[in-house]
Amino acid sequence: MGFLDKLSSIIKVDLSKLKNFKISILSGLKFQVYIVNNKTIQINPDKYPLDQQKELQDILKEHLEKGGLIIQDSSLSRLEQFNQIDGSIQTQATLEYFKGKIPAQDLEILRYSIYLKSVFDSGQSVTEIKQQLNERFGDRGRNICNLYSEGYFGTQIRPLYDSLFNQPNFSPEKFTQIYELIVTESPYAFFVSRATSREVVLSEVTRKMETSRKYGIKNINIHGIGKSNEETIYFILKSIKDKILQPPEILRKGEVVVAKITIKDNHQN
Repeated sequence: MGFLDKLSSIIKVDLSKLKNFKISILSGLKFQVYIVNNKTIQINPDKYPLDQQKELQDILKEHLEKGGLIIQDSSLSRLEQFNQIDGSIQTQATLEYFKGKIPAQDLEILRYSIYLKSVFDSGQSVTEIKQQLNERFGDRGRNICNLYSEGYFGTQIRPLYDSLFNQPNFSPEKFTQIYELIVTESPYAFFVSRATSREVVLSEVTRKMETSRKYGIKNINIHGIGKSNEETIYFILKSIKDKILQPPEILRKGEVVVAKITIKDNHQN
């Protein structure tokens, strides 16, 4: 029995013929099924016996683990906005390319990331969306979101796959190994946060530089948003000046600041 069949059996509404839908968690277990023809079925689990509430939890969890998409928001307009962005030709082309190349959960994170960047680029607040992403996916979600927001899926990860694919000894496992390094260590980029002290940030940047050097990665971009993070970036650059090959390139776009650094090899003075 599929996800919609299981859901139908609990709420007593036939959803089995639906082909396009999103699930939006409103609060706790309360959620709504949003259908692309603008019909909405709201479900309040509090009205169901405890055993059925548990069943709802189980089928939602199973749906997520299979790569299903659930977004959390109390606003139908926000949900409609998500569907518009998610259904765009550009979004679908990106998702189709990475489907089967990265884990199903990462593909879902990528969908969130595309939506988040679109909202951010339009000048709207993304604080709530980021919080949801962090709560559900932790560091991995945050890393993938940051990598996508700064263009690394297009400029680094996709070219990496294409390059490996064209090699005679290509294997998906080889790409996965490098991809996992990028996602877990984010070796191409470091993202400064106001929630972390300068000393801790410096320690993390230094560690990332050592990791990158180990894997032959010579370039790191240090990103920050806002005046406070910009000051932290300059503090870092001053502290690591003996570890980098040349003066960093500083790029600015609105409040976003990026310092592009080249790491010295161990034998370079």
